[in-house]
Amino acid sequence: MGRGKIEIKKIENPTKRLVAFSKRKGGLLKKAKELSILCSADVGLVIFSSTGKLFTHPESPSNLGRILERYCLVEGTSHGEHPNTSFQFESLQAENERILADMRHLTGENLTQLPLKDLDNLEDDLKNARSKVRLRKREIMDQVIQRDEESLIKIGEMAREHDVLRGTLNQLQNK
Repeated sequence: MGRGKIEIKKIENPTKRLVAFSKRKGGLLKKAKELSILCSADVGLVIFSSTGKLFTHPESPSNLGRILERYCLVEGTSHGEHPNTSFQFESLQAENERILADMRHLTGENLTQLPLKDLDNLEDDLKNARSKVRLRKREIMDQVIQRDEESLIKIGEMAREHDVLRGTLNQLQNK
């Protein structure tokens, strides 16, 4: 007696979708690892979550890169002539998209796609950034205050010297 088949369609509930993604991703990564070990096969798996987070098998970028280079060198692939250049371009393009998505999230855009956990992480990151900004502002303000205090001390010293010189000048003029 097994489980019944489920209809394959997008899960509308974001929490349920995140749970399903997490479980299925784990199962897929486990199967890729098992296939690699049991059959001595080179298995490469690349998964991007809906938030742009990257998951790979093998986890080492150099091992995955080696597998992808082999894939590109196989006859009949469209990347056969310049596999490294194409792979680097695609890799950089994916990284660029991820960074742009992160920047949009940091500016408050496209937050509707983020699950609760990612929103909590984003909120923590923003709190940390805010603390660092406040700390830096305090450091700068302390430096400005210290510089202003030093300037006031110098002005006071110059005023005293001015008074002494004025007194000396008055004495010389009175003689």
